[in-house]
Amino acid sequence: TTELSAALALPQLERLDDILRIRSKNAEYYYDNIENPIFDKGGYSDDVAYLGYPLFLIRDNYGILPSSSYSLNPTRHIRDAIVNYMFDEGIETRPLFPPIHKQPAYLRYFGNESYPNAEKISSRGFYLPVHPFLSQNDLDYVVDKGNKFKL
Repeated sequence: TTELSAALALPQLERLDDILRIRSKNAEYYYDNIENPIFDKGGYSDDVAYLGYPLFLIRDNYGILPSSSYSLNPTRHIRDAIVNYMFDEGIETRPLFPPIHKQPAYLRYFGNESYPNAEKISSRGFYLPVHPFLSQNDLDYVVDKGNKFKL
């Protein structure tokens, strides 16, 4: 099976520069056009390979009152609401994976250590699709739905 995988991957390697260029262009389009204030977009950079991007974050406790009935992690609830909304609109997104120090295989190495930045990004972030086969209509649809999301 590794030979088959290699045979399928080799032609993709020949197109890698084009694939990465298109993915980066798609990511830049999102960064330039999604203007919903709930998102903390950071910033687009040509120095990042947008293989798994764009990563969008929810602003800290956006729209949440101090007396909110949300659990210990209110921004995670908002992130999950956005991911579900996008799914309902036919847009596949993915929340970020838990940080490596929280994954089962690494717990014995990190124990109860805390890495607040990694934990914060993990609970607030999600990916939008940037694959190279998205049409301009697809990109516009994602932007439109991202801008229309409300709590």
